Amino acid sequence: QSGAAQNSGKHAAGSSGENPSSAESGNSKPKNPNAWWWSNNSSNATEHVPGNCTLKLFCFMVLNTTMNAPRLLTAQFQNTAGIFACDEYMGITVGEQLVLGQGWKTTQIPEPGQWDPQGVAEVYKNSWDEVLRDGRFRLADFTIKVVPYAVFFPDRI
Repeated sequence: QSGAAQNSGKHAAGSSGENPSSAESGNSKPKNPNAWWWSNNSSNATEHVPGNCTLKLFCFMVLNTTMNAPRLLTAQFQNTAGIFACDEYMGITVGEQLVLGQGWKTTQIPEPGQWDPQGVAEVYKNSWDEVLRDGRFRLADFTIKVVPYAVFFPDRI
């Protein structure tokens, strides 16, 4: 059944608070003032501290339940990793709906007639239709589609 209620995850921010350029030296300013983690938007220059992401992320994953992907999804859910470390998340499964811990359910979409390029395109079209129908992506700064086998760290964005 599509449109199943989804639970929202908390942004699992890293707690190291280390500046990538100063981890060894103990300095509070980066060696390269033009580095991506350095912001000079005001008279008081501030560092981006990893794990203190101010961006709201909506992440989703599309997976086929006939492969090993459900085991990966379950492990990520149990460890608040991958898409489950985003502010909002959605799991979309092809074929059957999965129920993970705490009653969290994936959104089910139909299997294509064949797994040829046209069938795969149909799966992704149906997936994006579900994301649009769900609507939570509209409240996020970024929408990120993650593949099941990717190592994904939302707090690095």
